[in-house]
Amino acid sequence: MYTIQSPIDLQKETLIELSFSNPPENPVVPSRRNVGECRVGSIDTSANSFGINCRDVLSGMTPVEATILTYIITNPSAQPSVIETIPGLSDARDLAYDPVHQRMYVTGGNSGNVYVIDVNTNTQISGSPINIGGSPYRIAYDPEHETMYVTDDGGSGPATEIYVINTNNIMEMPVNIPIGESSAGIAYNPDNQMMYIVANGNTVKIIDTDNNMVNPVSIPLTLGPGSSGGIAYDPDHQRMYVTRGSIVDIIDTTTNTLDVIHGPVTVGQNALFGIAYDPVHQTMYVSN
Repeated sequence: MYTIQSPIDLQKETLIELSFSNPPENPVVPSRRNVGECRVGSIDTSANSFGINCRDVLSGMTPVEATILTYIITNPSAQPSVIETIPGLSDARDLAYDPVHQRMYVTGGNSGNVYVIDVNTNTQISGSPINIGGSPYRIAYDPEHETMYVTDDGGSGPATEIYVINTNNIMEMPVNIPIGESSAGIAYNPDNQMMYIVANGNTVKIIDTDNNMVNPVSIPLTLGPGSSGGIAYDPDHQRMYVTRGSIVDIIDTTTNTLDVIHGPVTVGQNALFGIAYDPVHQTMYVSN
């Protein structure tokens, strides 16, 4: 836990970007790719300081130094509103952010496209859209290799592949990874650098992002009515949570097996899909 003094109004939401210097036995030169994950802890507004839990997303090591590079303050009292509508996107489904190039990637469903938006101008960049064919559905960013992974739900025909986009050169032909069936949700695990894909055969498939090889052993989900869809990672307990019908399965990513001690969890009566992790309270939110 680091306590950092900062001359900012901590009664407002604060986003902090940090760089790290690791212990001498395993030095890593701080760079844009060596940005850590931090979670705001207790806030003491009288002392104008706050605590953060940090780790290096590349090595998994606890940093010995933390330096504030940038911060953004948003005013929670302001009324949320739509500030701009970006035209030219067909059948938009899902989106993921590329922090290195400050771009948003948007999947285009049955259009077969992935759109790339410069968030500084809110316009598509040169080379966008990327036509990958099929029906691009869900998308997740791999910060280690600076790539986007896109699933295909088979909306425009049979789908058996995952698409990988090089965010450093979007003109480069995307890599196609065969997985044998259509797919839905996708989530990245920074602790083992694996991408977890919810396949429509009621399994979770795992791709090693170092070589884009598919693990030959899929993780079977709990049998029951309804289809599988959403997936989200809990880095505090190294677990993946997967929605299926009205239940949520839990995967222990240290063994890549179903966690039958803590799951499955029954949530409501309706079909579930969206799921997201709150690192401050260490809870999962599921749309029902």
